[in-house]
Amino acid sequence: RDERKIEATVVQHDDRLLERKEVRQTTMEAVYDQIQAIIGTDAGNRGMKSLIVPGDLKLAGETLGLLKPSSESEVVVLSGFPCCVHEDPPTETDGPPGTFAIARAAAALGHRVTVVTDVCNEAVFAAALKGLAMRELKERRRIALEVFPPTFSEQDEKRFQNLADRCKLLISCERAGPGKDGKCYTMRGIDMNEKGLIAPLDRLVRESNSKLISIGDGGNELGMGKVIDNIINNPKIADGDRIGCVIAADYLIAASVSNWGGYALAAAAAVAPATEGKSNIHKK
Repeated sequence: RDERKIEATVVQHDDRLLERKEVRQTTMEAVYDQIQAIIGTDAGNRGMKSLIVPGDLKLAGETLGLLKPSSESEVVVLSGFPCCVHEDPPTETDGPPGTFAIARAAAALGHRVTVVTDVCNEAVFAAALKGLAMRELKERRRIALEVFPPTFSEQDEKRFQNLADRCKLLISCERAGPGKDGKCYTMRGIDMNEKGLIAPLDRLVRESNSKLISIGDGGNELGMGKVIDNIINNPKIADGDRIGCVIAADYLIAASVSNWGGYALAAAAAVAPATEGKSNIHKK
């Protein structure tokens, strides 16, 4: 009788633990859904809701949030959309804030982070890194900036290959992505490669052998190939067949503004380990 009583007590205890876990998972699912709802309002009425992949924000947050830090590898964040082709610098303001929100979150999780962009965007990204507020100096030192020109020298190629070898997770935030002809276009159809503004950073998708998390808001950003049919068939995206990026992300975060998507990924990365009781990032 005592053994049966003990067995029944154990079963009840396990059932309660399982029930708590299920409640926690359901609660966290609601958190992810709420974050996606906030960033996916289509504030600019550009038709971006058709670019949302249900569940990808959660998967992206878990991929970053549960990634184990390593001294031999790092998180690489690609950004830079030089669509202001007649300005100097030509850098769009959407991208840098979200990129460094991601970088700060990854550093707080213990990762070394390299933000990568084109030479033409260097001044903007360098200023963002210099002004980045960090809780701890050691976290700030984990974040570096690398820039590349449109045409690589032998030294650039060595730097690039070294970056590809070190990359454990690749993230893009408002990063220009190539269309089916290999060129990167603005939403107005301007060829940024022709203007000499684009470095071939999309090579990292093929050469880093890592997962790709991408953030975008219009359809011409790196990673949007995952929803290319939606881009082509979206009446609010002009010339989607030409400007739509054909490279697909593993996990795609679509937002009204890509910066919002960057903030959302940082939040989702904090939520992911918190569900397992492992994270203090939300305090940082």
